[in-house]
Amino acid sequence: MNTPLISVIVPVYNVEGYIEQCIRSIQSQTYKNLEVIIVDDGSPDNSIVKAKSLTDGDPRFIYIQKENGGLSAARNTGLEHATGEYVTFIDSDDFLFEASIEMMYHGLKLSHAEISIGAFCRFDDVNFIFYDYGSFKFELLSPEELLERQDNQDLALRLIFWTAWGKLYKKELFADIRFPVGQCYEDAAISWKLFMKAQHACYLNQPLYVYRSNPSSISQNFKLEHNVHLEFLKERIVKMNEIGYPIQKSISLYLHHLRNHIQLCLDIGEMTEVASLENELERIESGHLDFLTSDE
Repeated sequence: MNTPLISVIVPVYNVEGYIEQCIRSIQSQTYKNLEVIIVDDGSPDNSIVKAKSLTDGDPRFIYIQKENGGLSAARNTGLEHATGEYVTFIDSDDFLFEASIEMMYHGLKLSHAEISIGAFCRFDDVNFIFYDYGSFKFELLSPEELLERQDNQDLALRLIFWTAWGKLYKKELFADIRFPVGQCYEDAAISWKLFMKAQHACYLNQPLYVYRSNPSSISQNFKLEHNVHLEFLKERIVKMNEIGYPIQKSISLYLHHLRNHIQLCLDIGEMTEVASLENELERIESGHLDFLTSDE
């Protein structure tokens, strides 16, 4: 049976100690029709040398070299070179289970969805940390339901729906969407836009992606709890309000991150922002949502 080509985009930067596990997990996928785009983001170590030695003779692996520009720029470069009907992202210090891509693909095809979403577990170089996602189930979610999942009070469940990795997308969703270059919290900037653009997404509450708890990760420069940028959250609330989606849970999530940001500023002694942030917090808590009526 012919299967469509899936593009796997792997940005690589300074992961010499982890790249082998990532590459091996891709090579061992039960879904074989892959185009693996390794984007060398100006890595100063031997990550690419090691990757090439592991993939020598495997024509599915394509190497793109670019100057260091960060995770967003590397992912965007991968998207520009991707020729598959579907696309998935893997950070080069993370890895997959053998059937991860196949399960996401079949979930997507069976449900006629444009995005397939899997759960994740953590790995700390010694132990796997699994979260309680309940008994296995397959869900078909509308854009409104997807945005509601992003507002979940449980951090692990919330992150499933905020991250770019651990998902399989129809590539056409990225026709006019790219990761923001030069900004942090890149996943938060586009995940909700992709959900709004899709008709449906399927969710498999089984761990399909292994996130490495690595302080030097290409994508982890801040604590995950603070990993949703306030401006992106406000932009999301404005768009939800425009199309008539309920926004109360999203406002609660925004307030949660605003309080965390204030506390972080206090912890590191960055006092210049605190007064304006506390003023914003007070106004929103009293029901004044200025950003919903701003002309900016």
